[in-house]
Amino acid sequence: LEFATNHLSKLQDVKANISESELSIPSEFQVAWQEFKKSNILKYLIPKQYGGDGLPKTVSTAVKEALIASNPSFYIYVMLNLEAAGLIEKFGTKNQNKQYCQKLYNLEWSGALSYTEAQADCEWDAIETYATPEGNSYSITGQKSLVAAGMHGLTQNIVHLVLAKLEISGEKDALAWFIVPQNLDENGKPISNNITVESCQKPVGLEGVPFCTLNFGNAGTTKGELLCKTGDGAEDLYQYLNGVRFETSLQSVALSNLVLQQVTKFACAEKRTISPLEGASNKRPSI
Repeated sequence: LEFATNHLSKLQDVKANISESELSIPSEFQVAWQEFKKSNILKYLIPKQYGGDGLPKTVSTAVKEALIASNPSFYIYVMLNLEAAGLIEKFGTKNQNKQYCQKLYNLEWSGALSYTEAQADCEWDAIETYATPEGNSYSITGQKSLVAAGMHGLTQNIVHLVLAKLEISGEKDALAWFIVPQNLDENGKPISNNITVESCQKPVGLEGVPFCTLNFGNAGTTKGELLCKTGDGAEDLYQYLNGVRFETSLQSVALSNLVLQQVTKFACAEKRTISPLEGASNKRPSI
């Protein structure tokens, strides 16, 4: 993983430029994103049908650990792509797989997961984002908070997976996941899907990742596609959260291992002397 060691590790101090309502990704990350796409690392992380090696999780996890240790902030962007593509691959239709998974796995587009709401906390019944059927799609209205990498300039499009309520006959306010792209395709031209930034937050630790509060549908119609079966949104969310728990634990392991390596290197390279205690021998051992 020469790329992680020689390139990503040098960008650990890169910070996203975040103000109350505006953000931008540093040019260093944009260059690294393009170089990462060209590297061979990506093939270790994605399924075989999308151009990867389809390696078992034990192997791909070792690769992820190296990426996290080299640059935790940069890895968040990669992780979000893998998680979003994985959810679509598992729960989406064949057409959705064809339309989104390839572009997410090869980093042509970015992924983001929008399910947190300030007033809802962990109570799914308190979610106030709604999806209303509108022709062959759904109109998404609501606000999501603490969306990691919810708006940036690394790619031309960001595919948001939004957890929303859908009122249907016989089952009121059923939860479901919706695929909500930042831009829609209209005759080969990207058209804004009316996702706007309400505010931006500076995260503690992951300073290279912008966290946003996003509005859906307040500046015009925001269109989305139903991803999972209606009413299965909470169950699918739990499966996603299990994956996030694994990724969080992996970050702890990777950073702990990095600290151990750095401390060991420092201890081996530096020599310190200990002053003798009173009454002890004048010999001053080195350690």
